[in-house]
Amino acid sequence: MPTQKIKLYKQEGSFGLYQTSFPFYATDGLIRRYLPKTYGEAWGFVKNGFGQVYLQEKKMDEVVRVFLKLAKGAFPKGWEKHWNTLEKKIVRAAFRVSQAELEDYSFSELYRLYHEMEDLHEDMWAISIFIDTFDTGGDQREIERVSKRHSFSLEEVQTLLIPTKSSYITNWDNILYQYKAKKVSFSELKRQFFWIRTDYLHFGEMTEDFVREKAKKAHPVYSESPIRKQKRILKKYKLAKNPFYTLQTLSLWRDERKRLNFTGLYGLERILREVFERKGVPPKLINGFLPQEVKGIFFGRSIDSRKLVHRVEEGFFVHFKSGTVFKYKEGMDGEKAIKKFDNLLIGDPMADLEGMVACKGYARGVARVVLSAYDKEAKKMRKGDILVTSMTRPEFVSLMKMASAIVTNEGGISCHAAIVARELKKPCIIGTKIATQVLKDGDYVEVDAEKGIVRKIK
Repeated sequence: MPTQKIKLYKQEGSFGLYQTSFPFYATDGLIRRYLPKTYGEAWGFVKNGFGQVYLQEKKMDEVVRVFLKLAKGAFPKGWEKHWNTLEKKIVRAAFRVSQAELEDYSFSELYRLYHEMEDLHEDMWAISIFIDTFDTGGDQREIERVSKRHSFSLEEVQTLLIPTKSSYITNWDNILYQYKAKKVSFSELKRQFFWIRTDYLHFGEMTEDFVREKAKKAHPVYSESPIRKQKRILKKYKLAKNPFYTLQTLSLWRDERKRLNFTGLYGLERILREVFERKGVPPKLINGFLPQEVKGIFFGRSIDSRKLVHRVEEGFFVHFKSGTVFKYKEGMDGEKAIKKFDNLLIGDPMADLEGMVACKGYARGVARVVLSAYDKEAKKMRKGDILVTSMTRPEFVSLMKMASAIVTNEGGISCHAAIVARELKKPCIIGTKIATQVLKDGDYVEVDAEKGIVRKIK
């Protein structure tokens, strides 16, 4: 276990063991396909659909430096072309799985289908896992360096950082509204969003009943294109290209990665569900599976449902060391192991919180500390409350729309909270690291997203 001398970065949220294993393993083994530096050691714990991951800030900063050196103001050679190719392959492969009558496939045929999907999914994480290393402050340091070099104002910086494409959540909202207005058919909508009910914890098929229910509250989301404003700024400073292109593209990739992750998980889990059902095991227990355990079940190995139930309900701890060395602890032993890490992150409950401004603005309101969008705390959220969470994911969007401001522990300028907050024009402060520990549900707080400060108001 690390000491207090090692600064740790914590990620937490709703996820299953199987679903989060792909990015977790990518921090060392898979990232080596594209970069010579890794995250080093990582520690994770999952219980009842909620988990924490601890990473070393120093190692993450090293990855940032190596990437920026290779990127040379843009992206490493060939990466963007490969990313676009991967995107097409993942969507095509997952859609093929969505259309397949899997009950007619033999186990060996199912495995070939799964293996193809798994290879694509792993490569997607291998080339994109570096993005998270910017969340410890790497993006802020790069923003400050470029801003100082060109003497940009804060307003100009914010404008140049905005991606030139809308997020997939905005596209989902808009196509729902088009469906509601009978401008898009269900089949057209399903072709684009067949995977939308799958996330880090859940699997679901697209149905017309689901779409009709979602469409009832649908409203068009108008996200103004920043291209014209960006061109004016570049012309003012006589620049041929956006000096924030790298960070701007990180935002785009991060949003696309979330979409591709859920698309890939949809394909993988649909195949696994067929195998689980044939073996008489509840498909929801996929959440307690490890990817390296998968191959055997296609070729005769039974599934130990009692072991999976124990992992899901009692907890599972993983210690991942450089060189793909794994150590596991289950149940109470795993819970004790992860609690030691939380003791290293306790903040001063009386101090103001500082973070990075993702979207400017100011708000006061009641803090709603929501760690999972599926928990009872989420149901307390009311219009005008301040959403305080570790990090946002797509299932948080309805809460973000109600909030007058958003505050997160995690994230950099390219994170989900930053992307969505800018589109919703909500004050947002990210990367406070300890907001969910310092703020209590029901606290009255002030969010100054001009200075990046959150404080309790007596």
